[in-house]
Amino acid sequence: MIRVVLKKLFGLREGEIKIALLMQSYIFLIIATLLIIKPTINSIFISKVGIENLPFGYLSVAFTAILSSYFYSRASEVFSLKSIISFTLSLTIIGLLSLGLLLHFNFTEKWVLYIFYTGVAIYGVLATSQFWVLANLVYNVREAKRIFSFIQ
Repeated sequence: MIRVVLKKLFGLREGEIKIALLMQSYIFLIIATLLIIKPTINSIFISKVGIENLPFGYLSVAFTAILSSYFYSRASEVFSLKSIISFTLSLTIIGLLSLGLLLHFNFTEKWVLYIFYTGVAIYGVLATSQFWVLANLVYNVREAKRIFSFIQ
């Protein structure tokens, strides 16, 4: 029944349903993670570091974005997109587990919060852009016109 509904509503073909559902799950998990961790780290950062230091957080995100885009472009010349995505997501998982442990043991030094504030912001940009690069590699233009409305 679900297959019939997906075919009629979104024009998905038989071989596309599994990949489309996996891609939709992938972007859902990225967005859900961001919706949970971004407000959390923002509130912890502001409450512990202070709102007057928020511009320094923005600057750390900007400088880190410049550095990460440089290294990302270099890495994309050497490694496959699959390897880069796996590395990015693994690093994010390790970072979030570390943040959880540090918060559990009440270790919230300012420098640690700057690192996590910056990391979450970079994750938001990097993970979503990696998803859309992957989606553009998975689907051609005609398929994308039909399937991206379902994925989004």
